[in-house]
Amino acid sequence: MPVPDYASSPMNSILTSIPLFSRLKNEHLELLSAQIRQRTFAKNNIIIAEGDQSDSLYIVNEGQVKIYISDSDGREMQLHILEPGDYFGELALLDKKPRSASAMAICHTQLSVITSENFLNCLADNHEMALIMLQVLAQRLRDATELQRQLALMGVYGRLKVSLLTAAKDCDGALMI
Repeated sequence: MPVPDYASSPMNSILTSIPLFSRLKNEHLELLSAQIRQRTFAKNNIIIAEGDQSDSLYIVNEGQVKIYISDSDGREMQLHILEPGDYFGELALLDKKPRSASAMAICHTQLSVITSENFLNCLADNHEMALIMLQVLAQRLRDATELQRQLALMGVYGRLKVSLLTAAKDCDGALMI
């Protein structure tokens, strides 16, 4: 009996675009895909609030999501605008700590959601998947350490350059912020 090609499914393609899941095998992607639920948010709806208990990863399917922090006076600082293919909340799958930022739908937005409980059940049933995830997280930690090293040892112009390049996205061969 032929083995199905799960990598070609749309949800598996989305999952492999997320660094945390990028190295998973097809059977692992299929396990995760089966756990995903769809949620829709209207314009200006709060998806998660800073300080809330966290337990889910969100993947933007359509629409836009503003990630921001705020203070007790109501002042806000926008951190990111997420578009289809982007994701947020991946650390909540593992640590269930309070959210460090808020997320709001900028327009009608559809998200794919994986809860921590479903994710951890997948890991508990598949040790190879857990090992791959640990390797990916270790690499992300190394990358963050390298970025901190660069920022700590550079002058103000070098730090600004690294920050801008890190925030930039490639748009038809040009870097845009």
